[in-house]
Amino acid sequence: MGARGWNETALIGGCVSAQPGAWDEFVRRFGALVAFIVRRELKRWGAAGREDEAEEIFQGVFRELYEKKLLTRLRKPEAVRSFLSALCISRTIDALRRRSRDADLFEALEEGEHGEPPLIIDQGAESEDFINARKEKLREALEVLPIKESFIIRCTLFHGMKPSDVGTLLQIPEATVRTHIRRIREKMIRRVSQGPGPAEDNDE
Repeated sequence: MGARGWNETALIGGCVSAQPGAWDEFVRRFGALVAFIVRRELKRWGAAGREDEAEEIFQGVFRELYEKKLLTRLRKPEAVRSFLSALCISRTIDALRRRSRDADLFEALEEGEHGEPPLIIDQGAESEDFINARKEKLREALEVLPIKESFIIRCTLFHGMKPSDVGTLLQIPEATVRTHIRRIREKMIRRVSQGPGPAEDNDE
């Protein structure tokens, strides 16, 4: 019977422990879901029909899952579909943002959601190199956020989705989404306030 006969709990466990055939079966079983979500999100952001880009994102999602062993972070195997959905949406947004040369990736996060102080302040007192160093720290911090936090921050602050809509997608209360946003901003503030020197390694 092999991996094809495994339930999802056994399949994910097999992928984590590198059982023969487990990864191929995971891709076969969830490939259609990943492709659907990627194409849906491209359409949502006005990029329908970009099949080359959809394929690139599709491959990137599975490559990241495999190389970074992301399935080890999945505490509840029954949540695998929402886990994959959040990852696909985040990576599709990432791809579109990389292609959007006329937009500032950090504008929304820097300015805050509801008039909070900006994360990067330029009042003529800081050199351009210093500000760029802070932006690089912010970029690095965003890259290492957990998948759920990355999804929340990109959807709400970068793309204007309502916390209630994000909560519906993730099946969590709106208040929890808002709490995540506040905590993520606090992480970003700590990171950029370190200045241009080496980043601390004590982020959660």
